[in-house]
Amino acid sequence: MTMYQSSSPATYRWLNYWFYSYRKDGPWNPVPGLYIFVGRQKDWQNNYVWQPLYVGQTENFSDRLGYHELWNAAVQLGATDVHARSENNPVLRTMIERQLIQAYQPPLNVKLK
Repeated sequence: MTMYQSSSPATYRWLNYWFYSYRKDGPWNPVPGLYIFVGRQKDWQNNYVWQPLYVGQTENFSDRLGYHELWNAAVQLGATDVHARSENNPVLRTMIERQLIQAYQPPLNVKLK
């Protein structure tokens, strides 16, 4: 089951995990998974790269991402897209979320740094 109704989204690798890239406004499907609010930033070589601004997990994409309390803050930091992956196992979701937060230190993840 997919988390978003879209045709052939781009994929991106964060650590060893593949995520699909979507626009935030949906429509999202009611499946569990992880998401990253991302924006493009220039790196030291003037190339545009994705910057993770917030990492989270959810039991239901359609309930969580429609009205996320940190989306406006992420947009102020440059967020344009959501990278998402479905994951049914809650223990694995938590493990991946913590790995991503520790590796990338997103500025809006203040509790798990």
